[in-house]
Amino acid sequence: HGRLDHNLQAPPPRRGGMMPRPAFTPQLGELVEEPDGDEIDALSDQLSTLKTDKITIISHNHGRERRGERGISRRALQEAIKYGRHEEVVGPLGQRRWKCMYNGVSYITDEKKRHEITSWKSEDNRAAFGPVDYGGLVGCHVHIVLVVGHSGSMRNNDVAGYADRTQAVYETLMRELLVPHLELLTSARGAAMGSVDISLIVMNRTSRVLLNRVPIDKALCAKFEALGRESGYSHGHYVPALDELCRLLSDDVPRCVHPVVFFVSDGAPSDHIDQECDHGVHVWQTDEAARRAGRVHRSGRHILQECATPRDCRQALKRRTILECQKAVRELGDKFDDRITINTIAFGDPKLDYSVLEEMAKVAQKGSFQKLGLGIMELRAALSTLSTTVTTLLTAGGSGGLTLRQPREMESKESLQVQDTRMTLADWWVYTQTDENYTLVKKEKYDFHTRKFVSVPLHPSATAVAFSQKPFAQGAERTASRCVEVREVEDNTYVAAGYPLVGKETLFQEEMVDARFHKKVAKIHGEGNALARKFNERLAKIYPNRPDFKVCFSECWVYTVKDPQTQTGTIWILAEPRLDGRWIKWNNNAGLVADESPDGPTGICLQIPQAFSHFTYSLSEGRQLFCDCQGVWNSTDGFCLTDPAKHIRVDSRRHQRARTDKGEVGMRAFFESHICSDLCRDLGLRRFEDL
Repeated sequence: HGRLDHNLQAPPPRRGGMMPRPAFTPQLGELVEEPDGDEIDALSDQLSTLKTDKITIISHNHGRERRGERGISRRALQEAIKYGRHEEVVGPLGQRRWKCMYNGVSYITDEKKRHEITSWKSEDNRAAFGPVDYGGLVGCHVHIVLVVGHSGSMRNNDVAGYADRTQAVYETLMRELLVPHLELLTSARGAAMGSVDISLIVMNRTSRVLLNRVPIDKALCAKFEALGRESGYSHGHYVPALDELCRLLSDDVPRCVHPVVFFVSDGAPSDHIDQECDHGVHVWQTDEAARRAGRVHRSGRHILQECATPRDCRQALKRRTILECQKAVRELGDKFDDRITINTIAFGDPKLDYSVLEEMAKVAQKGSFQKLGLGIMELRAALSTLSTTVTTLLTAGGSGGLTLRQPREMESKESLQVQDTRMTLADWWVYTQTDENYTLVKKEKYDFHTRKFVSVPLHPSATAVAFSQKPFAQGAERTASRCVEVREVEDNTYVAAGYPLVGKETLFQEEMVDARFHKKVAKIHGEGNALARKFNERLAKIYPNRPDFKVCFSECWVYTVKDPQTQTGTIWILAEPRLDGRWIKWNNNAGLVADESPDGPTGICLQIPQAFSHFTYSLSEGRQLFCDCQGVWNSTDGFCLTDPAKHIRVDSRRHQRARTDKGEVGMRAFFESHICSDLCRDLGLRRFEDL
């Protein structure tokens, strides 16, 4: 089961459960009785007698905009209300809501099914459970490999403020990749931290490894400054560079290493220039006889060598290059599985063809492609964003000597979309108040006012909590699984007595049996909610009647259960309400700030999460900063967030940092990317340097 300690005597058979039809959802933090069945039936009877196009929907700007972006017609929502399956859910502030699902469309309404709140197509929804990250090993060494073009075109003086493209690339790499991680590695006192080294492959006609696994230090920064003064030459051949990359990384395959590759080029590959076609002719090279005779093509270019079928052969050579590049990337994926990340960056004339870079990213298991043109700000933003992959692995991913639990099989995305399905007894862990072996001991939450954890009751009709054995997502510290409070209706058969939850377990064996880890997470949620209330109060004085500006954090509970399959016999499970809607991450704990999303708030409303993070810093006199703002948003409820991170500024070495707490380094990273808006000024927030 992934919990069993094989040194222990086999425990009694586990009680199982099923995934039942969801029952009425009470308000967050509040236990209420289930709705009257007559009330639900009356609503259904009313709808069944109406023609579809006569069903009233009161739309608001947010709902209309989202439907337009997602291609959902008003008729589709009317059909969802009339013919779809209806599930009662809870809004982020405890409001009673309906979720109507029909023909691939999910639609959230008010309790009367009249006011449109938001909608999405099921294939766009990421299962409505939050971000899915099927990451590999956690807390491993990071090997950054930079593959940088050094062709003749890199000498072009067309980047504002720099002598040429080469200088722009190396100075930006130093500023956005090396310096932040040098500060992080040297300044994050007491934090669990991984390790990192860097390799560099210079790419032109013949690629070579210039740096091989060197540490990030001041000497390396000076080396990058010197590299920026070098001149590129010849052509940029991708295939030799990828061959060097594969050879370089071969030593990392059997080791616990996360390779992160940055492949930077200012043009398409030119490998085909030196290749012969099937007729033995270099069809991409100049016809020297024609050149000496002074003959040129009508375009003014040199005439190329020809074979029996020159046009077909030239295209075939280009296709061969694409296939060889894709093959190299696939082979790396086969060797490293999802441990390797490949980022391809096009920094050059935007009119050129960068399809090969794009295809390389597509075939990578974890890949990204960015076409930046020649704007230095775009290059800085791209490298800053991509470098957070490394930061996350070093901090959130740093295991600090902890032992990974045995991996468990993940729940398929398809199964997450299936509702009301009876689960086999082996699919669920069920902890009851009456079972002597698998006992639900208590349910607690953090009370911000008393600064203590207090016991809270289950739903009035619930006698147990059920927890899916297969997680549907995995992050840097925890797995996420379906969870629900249940009641027993017959022997080993359970039905839901509360609303859908997301249960979270740590990835590490030591923390599985340590209540402090789980309670620390729940405490941060409680503190975040208290700060959100103060933020909302101050904001309402400046911007009244703006529910889309509100911020809240989901409730978070800690279940203490006895489980004889574990080493100590007692474990803890974190749970919070499932959030319905499109999941968005507005900032993270490494300074990343999200751009405007077609699925999220726009204009001044988009600035709310950043202003909230700034508010927590200003209110605490610079002692703490809440970030990693992620969750769902709609214009009726505002922002409902979960899984916050907290940076704490302390001088004491006794302070034990969470893996996502980067202290002053994290605070500085936030303010380096945060641009204060009118919202920050209206709230009277103080700047980083003021505190």
